[in-house]
Amino acid sequence: MSETAEDKILNTTQNAFRATCELLSIDPSTVNANFHLITAAEIKNLNNIYRGKDSVTDTLSFPLLEIVAGEKPTVEKFPYDINPDTNKLELGDIMVCEDEAEIAFLYVHSLLHLFGYSHDTESDYDAMMQLTQKIMEAI
Repeated sequence: MSETAEDKILNTTQNAFRATCELLSIDPSTVNANFHLITAAEIKNLNNIYRGKDSVTDTLSFPLLEIVAGEKPTVEKFPYDINPDTNKLELGDIMVCEDEAEIAFLYVHSLLHLFGYSHDTESDYDAMMQLTQKIMEAI
């Protein structure tokens, strides 16, 4: 049986999640990030509501935890943020525009945001892009 487009996306995001967690020395079985593949109209609406930008963007991250880049999310630090159904820390939601071809790259980029990384300065951007590249090579 051949792999469907949905199966490919699921496998890609699962591999990206695992590779990102492993590179950050985080046990992937202890955390969860929700992935949503949405239309350009939907992401434009969310971008307008949450960022005040009336334009389509490739990806949006909505972190549930306040994680500082390099910090490991643990049950001890976030005891009230465990999903009782999965027994995992919920990191947040990642929205990726379905019109984008580089879903793995965008997923990793957004996942790093959930882990506290940002690109507000040029040096932060460079560091985040280097980390993203390492993860993409591991996928």
